[in-house]
Parts: sequence; structure tokens; C-alpha cells
Amino acid sequence: MTNEDQTDESDSPLSDEIKSLLDETYTYNTISSRRYSGDGTWIESHLIFALVEAHDKAVATSKAAAALENRDGRPDPLFSNDGTDTYDLLAALDSIPLVVQGTPWERANPIAPVGAIDDGPIERMLALPQFTDEDPIVFDEWGSPLESKPELRSEINSFSEQGWLIAGVALAPLGAGQGNEDYIGNTYEVSCPNCGRLRQAECINVTHDPEVDMDAGVWVCQDCDTDFRGAHPRGPARRSRKDPYP
Repeated sequence: MTNEDQTDESDSPLSDEIKSLLDETYTYNTISSRRYSGDGTWIESHLIFALVEAHDKAVATSKAAAALENRDGRPDPLFSNDGTDTYDLLAALDSIPLVVQGTPWERANPIAPVGAIDDGPIERMLALPQFTDEDPIVFDEWGSPLESKPELRSEINSFSEQGWLIAGVALAPLGAGQGNEDYIGNTYEVSCPNCGRLRQAECINVTHDPEVDMDAGVWVCQDCDTDFRGAHPRGPARRSRKDPYP
């Protein structure tokens, strides 16, 4: 095992120096646990990477964030959204995502210096089955895909500063679809499983529930802040009398 693979776990989370480069909204989006968004339910899809050059880790991380936020081929939103909704930096997450478990990135440094095509981080990325899939997984600092080993080699050879490979997790939208915009963001009276009675709850999404083969609301209880699936607003849910919307 190389020294790079033995990097202390304390080096994995983003440092205060790196966090200072990111605005408050971005920091919230990457560090907080993701539940649901008004754009639909966003689920972990697969590992993605940014290959950038920078004189230090802080600048490299900032470049990687911009590259993945603006990458070509990112998923279209179901409603309006920010680019940060389509990815998370692996180093910013508090727990290891399911799509990372069982891969080398479960233990390897998610922000790794590279200088040649045969460096360990590049070889680990090339070994991922996703690299040969139709959708690209590695992007340059402008968000353009690098889809072959020769393209990766050319990009690395063009660097005048230290190269960095920074891992992230692509997110894909699942849920809402068209026709449910009128419900999302409104407050209804529904049965909260945590409170055990009718409570005011905000509808934050409408998704398809495969267990019952029908659409269901995704709710956040206004009393206990529990999020849960339940009645579709079009069905048993009753608009709250205290709802601010007409």
C-alpha cells in the first residue's frame, strides 16, 4: 500500500481553508445530509472526478467544485435548480455513500495529487467500470469530459502546476415529474407517522412509490421535522387552514 493510500482520515474532510473558498449556500449543499429538494428527489448515481491543476489543495478543490457544477451532461432538473444540486464532493460528506462502498475510494484520498497517467489515483479511476460506460465520469476544470486514456494523458501533460484528481458523487433526479408543481411547497394536514396524528406538513415533493405502484407525497412535519412518504396531495391530504398560499 502506498503512502497516498495510507493518508490519515483527518485529511479527507474539507479543511477550514478550503471551506472559506466556498460560499455559504455551497457549503450547506455539500456538507448537510441530502434529503429532498424542490427539484425532486436526488439520489446518488455514480462516482465522478475533476482533473485540475493548482498550486495547492484549496485552489484545486475550488476548481473541482466549479468543474463538476458546470460539467457537460449533468442531468436536467425536473424544476429549476442550481448546479450544485447535481453532485457532492466526496471529501465534504460525513459518511461514505453507497456508490463508493466497495470501491478504492472508500479508503483512498478523495483529493489526490497526480502527475502522470500511471499514478495510483488515475489507475484506480481507469479501473472503474463506469469509465467505459457511455456517460463520462472525469472532467477538466472547464467541465468538459475526458473520455479516453490518451485524453487524460494529454491533459496531465499540459499542466504547468501540480495536477489533482478530486472525487465526487453524481446525483440524479428521481421523482416529481410534471403536473405536481401546484402541490410542492404548500402545507396540508396529513397523518404524521412520528406524531401519530394529523399534523400540518409541507409537501416538498411527489414521487412514485413502487411498493404500492402509485404517486405519493413527500412531507416534512411542521411539528417534529420528520420527513416521510404519505398521501398524494390530490387524494386524502387536506389543504391546511393556516397555509399561506391561496
